[in-house]
Amino acid sequence: YFDSHPMNYGITRVDVGGKILTNYLKEVVSFRQYNMMEEAHLMRSIKERVCFVSQNFERDLKRAAQRKNNPFRLEYVLPDYVTSRTGFVRNGPDDPNRGKETVPYGEDQTMMLSNERFSVPEALFRPADVGFTQAGV
Repeated sequence: YFDSHPMNYGITRVDVGGKILTNYLKEVVSFRQYNMMEEAHLMRSIKERVCFVSQNFERDLKRAAQRKNNPFRLEYVLPDYVTSRTGFVRNGPDDPNRGKETVPYGEDQTMMLSNERFSVPEALFRPADVGFTQAGV
């Protein structure tokens, strides 16, 4: 906008958005861990809670490849639909067991997320990663 008028020659449309990113996250997680292709609502919730845009994608990708001291790795507890309908990040702010004795290991279904957290939103800037032949944001 300039003087409250849109500058139409400076506006373009990018066809990559929330639903495409959710579907991309479903594909990545289904390939690496669990089949989540039918869990669009759950994957949208996970995307909104844990994904972020990286300031330096290549550097963060190298840091995420480290076995030890990976700052991006987190454990997401999948919902059991009895006590939780959306799941939560273990030891995160919405963890109901935070600061308490946790459920013994192996009783919760969990999913480990690492570079997915920032590589999925990177599709906004590199749409070719998800099959779109257009410029990113």
